[in-house]
Amino acid sequence: PMKRLWLVAAMLAFASPAHAVLSIPSNTWVLRPPPTQVGLPGFSGSFDPRGWSHLSYDSLNQRMILWDGYVDGSRPYSIYGNAIWLYDVAANRLNLESVTNWVRQGGSTVPLPENSTTPTPYDRHSYSTMAFSPSMNRFFLWAGANVSVPENPYGDLWIYDFPTRRWHVALPATRPQTFFEQA
Repeated sequence: PMKRLWLVAAMLAFASPAHAVLSIPSNTWVLRPPPTQVGLPGFSGSFDPRGWSHLSYDSLNQRMILWDGYVDGSRPYSIYGNAIWLYDVAANRLNLESVTNWVRQGGSTVPLPENSTTPTPYDRHSYSTMAFSPSMNRFFLWAGANVSVPENPYGDLWIYDFPTRRWHVALPATRPQTFFEQA
């Protein structure tokens, strides 16, 4: 579990010094206490950090968007990112926004029954394959790695729409193979 959260002052002075969420001198690291975690209804798990995760900044809502880990009894630990988390710097609060409908069983990543009605991307190491568009209010997740999924060699593109809180896939017939650690 996350013990402490380090933030760089440059990330906290979002629009201008007059609009900064926290007042921190330039070129300074700040050790924050563990953030408060807010889950989703029906989910009793918690944040569980993985490697190869990245933050995107949502300038409209002044929050950080993180594709990282979530763990509970129905989704035991795996090495792959499986959730969208929103971090509110001013409130020091980590909100669970979305969890994928996949689970790791017997060495394979398999869809949960919910995935047939509410499709989500399979769990993955995202490397540098995520982006957020403030003007569209959408989060984009392209490719990544999960060796226990047969489709893994191909670069899939998933789009999370914040207003509807739903994922949808954009899979053209011809698409590039997955590249690892791309940016």
